[in-house]
Amino acid sequence: MNSQPKLRPCKNFTACGVHTGLQDCSNPSCKFAHIVKCHKSYAGSTKIEALSNRGGYNNQQLQAPVAGLATWMQTPTSAPQIFSGSHDGFWRLWDSSNNFSKSFENACGIKVTHLLVDSVSQKLVVAFESAFNGTSGLIVNPKDTAQTGAGAVSKEEKANLHTVGLIQSWDLNQPQAPPTNYHLSQFAPYASHKPITCLLTIPDAANPTHPIVIASGEEPAIRVWKMNPTATPQPAYAPVSTMFGHVRPVTTMLTLDGLLWSGSIDGNLRIWDPTAGECKHVVLAGKSATGGGHTGPITDSIVVEAEGSKFVVTASLDATVRAWDMSANLMKDEAMGQGVVCLNSIDDTGGNKLLLCGLEKGNVMIRHFPSFMNLMVLSSQYSCGHDGGAVRCIEIGPNNCFFTGGEDGKVMVWQIVGDAAKMMT
Repeated sequence: MNSQPKLRPCKNFTACGVHTGLQDCSNPSCKFAHIVKCHKSYAGSTKIEALSNRGGYNNQQLQAPVAGLATWMQTPTSAPQIFSGSHDGFWRLWDSSNNFSKSFENACGIKVTHLLVDSVSQKLVVAFESAFNGTSGLIVNPKDTAQTGAGAVSKEEKANLHTVGLIQSWDLNQPQAPPTNYHLSQFAPYASHKPITCLLTIPDAANPTHPIVIASGEEPAIRVWKMNPTATPQPAYAPVSTMFGHVRPVTTMLTLDGLLWSGSIDGNLRIWDPTAGECKHVVLAGKSATGGGHTGPITDSIVVEAEGSKFVVTASLDATVRAWDMSANLMKDEAMGQGVVCLNSIDDTGGNKLLLCGLEKGNVMIRHFPSFMNLMVLSSQYSCGHDGGAVRCIEIGPNNCFFTGGEDGKVMVWQIVGDAAKMMT
């Protein structure tokens, strides 16, 4: 059942780095928790025209949601660089060695929907929305269709634009090189008929410099992409298999011991053999005598290793987080009080495993794992946090740091600096 947090963060200690007027708490007798610090909060996107769901009813300029974060370290001792992707159609690179200033940005399409960094191959892989012109057979950017004169899109063509999902990848060791495109075919210059919302990479033993890329999203098919080195006029990624089973958009994927796990808005959890392209097991949505699956859309999933065992942890808008063993047996079902949008895990300074849960209302809930004890909630109301919308993504960095991106367009930089177990004794 949902429980009250065991600890309450000290606002001065946690938020002094982002709130002017607050002084760091150095009181050794302070009864509040000195476990988490927020070092930075900054706008990760530009403002876009949007229908407000943050307390208003009219279209207005709002900060575009941050949909994805990824960390990159060029060498093990380098300062981490942070990639962000947002619904203004840009991915951006932020330099942690220069107070997280923006060092680069790249315009893609309508929205960036997901991104990741494959640390082995040093590739940045980005999924984004754009529009396919059914009249010309070309990809266009709808933001540019308001132009007139040469190259303008006609009224008839605008009516024939279809939102599609694209993937591009960049070699981070050769940043000046053009990106690699992922196309379904010569006549379908896009990666999916609908927007892509989740990406995954796994090593390709036959081609170590180009990982296997698995993608899915609003088109519930799961596609596996491999680099074809003999493609002409140049090497290119091509789909090698497609897995069908989910009937609603796929929201999350992970790999564990050679198997692919996927979760969907349909509430089902599926386990696949990605080599054979076969579904091996399904945890159906809804309660049953054995516990059953989620009763609402699954939003995220991660692998957590604790106490000598591996678990798959899933989050849902049904306001629960669930832990499964490697055979998809339900081990724990914990109520969170509100819908959970994203997950990640991190260690505190004492080596305790912590579960970071990004919630619908902009809070980050910190739970001990595997006990699921509610340790702390980070919120703008009591310390600092995201405002007016969900936490959309949580990314782990070095030195017990983590980063959050939100519906409010902010990126926040946090660090675990304490031992939760000691605070509770």
